[in-house]
Amino acid sequence: MYTVYVSTERPQDQATLHIDQYSGQVLADLRYKDYGMTAKLISLGVVGLSSTGVILWWERKPASKVGAPAWPASYKVPKGILVLVILLGVLFPLAGASMLVVLVLEQVLRKAKSISRAKAT
Repeated sequence: MYTVYVSTERPQDQATLHIDQYSGQVLADLRYKDYGMTAKLISLGVVGLSSTGVILWWERKPASKVGAPAWPASYKVPKGILVLVILLGVLFPLAGASMLVVLVLEQVLRKAKSISRAKAT
């Protein structure tokens, strides 16, 4: 049996076909209209939660900042977490590369921020 799945941004446009591998006959053709009420409500709930989350964050954040809490000055990353992150970065190279890009970008931004503070004083 082969399964053909079309995924789009709109759940209403998604389709799943199950096809017999020997005869080519369509065994099942599942569309959005075939989903149960629970699945439809869950998809609406996910969209609602994600959009309201962004709206609530936007209204609570300070005007010129991201709104994330500052790191404590004496915080050190536990060695176990550091080993886990490195291991996951090696096992999943694309994730590891993106973590390295974020780390380098954060260091560059931190350095630029300290340079602009030094020029301001």
